Amino acid sequence: MYGGPIGLLLGYIVMGTIVYCVMITLGEMVAFLPIPGGHIKLAERFVDPAFSFALGWNYWYSWMISSPSSALLINYWNDTVNNSVWVAMCFVVVLTINMHGTGAYGEAEFIFASSQSPVLSSRIVIDLGGGPNHDRIGFRYWKNPGLFVQYNGIQGAEGQFIGWRAVLTQAAFSFIGTEICFSKNPPSYLAKAIHQVYVRILLFYIGGTRHWSACTIQQSLLQSNSGTAQSPFVIATETA
Repeated sequence: MYGGPIGLLLGYIVMGTIVYCVMITLGEMVAFLPIPGGHIKLAERFVDPAFSFALGWNYWYSWMISSPSSALLINYWNDTVNNSVWVAMCFVVVLTINMHGTGAYGEAEFIFASSQSPVLSSRIVIDLGGGPNHDRIGFRYWKNPGLFVQYNGIQGAEGQFIGWRAVLTQAAFSFIGTEICFSKNPPSYLAKAIHQVYVRILLFYIGGTRHWSACTIQQSLLQSNSGTAQSPFVIATETA
């Protein structure tokens, strides 16, 4: 919506590179000093307690504003139930998982993350013409309306650059949670796990945006819809 097909892809490539560098650095710090509290306590140890305090509340705030988004997703398919019910149910699930320790959290994370594979596979099938309308999309929307869009009607390279910059903000928010990792023996296992983060970034984030941009960059749909109806996954599924 903001950066166009290439703006979207470049935004996630740049942010994915930054996240990978941060994860490598964080992995070295945790392997060297595996203390309870993760990156929040590391900020206190290596920088300042005030920085750790600000980082912790910012982290809490980011999760609190993203949790109610579940209500928006469910409400799109069923608007007969009050949104507060869905929010409360999601909070109960999250609290229950966290109360059962790292083992339960790891299993839940594996199950939830595994659901991304069929979703991404379905986008590939739609892109190749496997949807109900058998319309092979390919790079159609990269040609029309084009590789970039003019952000907020600002013409020229300035509008394209601002649109790409807006993509960076959304991409940064979508990478929240990449830093979560649990291990009973961090010095032995954490290094291997951290070095495999690039697979997740390339496959699910950058690979996913490539197919989002191919399947759903129809500016009329992106701009006319709002909330969940503006999701690339929803648009691609409904127009297939």
